[in-house]
Amino acid sequence: MKKAVTIIMVCLILIMNFADVKAIESEPHFILVYMDQDYNEGDFRKMSQSGITDFIILSLNNFDHREENYITMLLPRTLYTIQKIIDEVPEASLYIATPHMNSMTHPYYFKNSLEKIYRYFLEIEKSLPEIFDANVTGFYMNTEAIIGEVDYHDLTSNFTVSIMNDLSYRIHEYLHKKFLWIPYYGYGDNAAEIIKRVGYIANTTPFFDYILIQPHYYFDGDSRKNLDAVFYSVINQKICYRDMVPVIEKTSNASAEIGFLNELNSMIRWDSSKTFEKRFGLYTYNFKGLRNSFPSGFYTGGVNDVDYQRIADFYKDRLYSEQWIDLIENSSNSDLF
Repeated sequence: MKKAVTIIMVCLILIMNFADVKAIESEPHFILVYMDQDYNEGDFRKMSQSGITDFIILSLNNFDHREENYITMLLPRTLYTIQKIIDEVPEASLYIATPHMNSMTHPYYFKNSLEKIYRYFLEIEKSLPEIFDANVTGFYMNTEAIIGEVDYHDLTSNFTVSIMNDLSYRIHEYLHKKFLWIPYYGYGDNAAEIIKRVGYIANTTPFFDYILIQPHYYFDGDSRKNLDAVFYSVINQKICYRDMVPVIEKTSNASAEIGFLNELNSMIRWDSSKTFEKRFGLYTYNFKGLRNSFPSGFYTGGVNDVDYQRIADFYKDRLYSEQWIDLIENSSNSDLF
């Protein structure tokens, strides 16, 4: 009996590992690449070898949100980064970010940026037509939260939501590309409101193809519950509060596939207290089983924060190791069940 159980369990493990490997071919593994950082030759190849499939190209500089700056300053750096990635990883899938917008960006720029941003995208297409067709999979909404007052009966009356809606239409209907957003989960005194805003976008709108949730735990340890809530939101494909209750039930036109974002930086290597290593360990514990069933990614800060080994450990290591198979083979039935 023990031998039969062992054979069944080993077969299940092998099947799951095979499925895990096959899933890599279909579920994107994103990484954010800041063009403001000076990446070394071979860095993008290392990312790809670590399991990354999709590169999000963005800048933290807002360029005063003037169109001439988009074209004369942002565009050359975007094209340079695109070409550098493709030279090292010809099969790379690319997402181009909108110019950066955050809570310090005046509402005027949100309300008047549609045409400027769209023309910036068209300039990329015109400058690198072959790469645009073959490698540019989509665009990234470069803001991490819904800014401004929200009327939940009229979402697009909010200036952040309005530009998301308008860009989504242009990207899908005219450019025939995908649209990605990576908001942070709730934290601080307004955590519930932050979660609610993300939930309404993810659960009720057709704006995005992918939404990856930042748990917002690694950097400040604000709430361990965020990791569990993000896990629950991903497996149920609808954003939930920390108590696992959906923000709002998913509607028929909600289009986004919901995934998660691992957060990581160089502090994990230098922190003698091991605080950051413990926090990242919880990300691995919570999310490794989801890595190839749902879209996922890594925020790693600047070039010196990219941890190729930990990315590879997350994406490349088998879900169940040979040591675990040995444990099963040498266990009694009572140990297994």
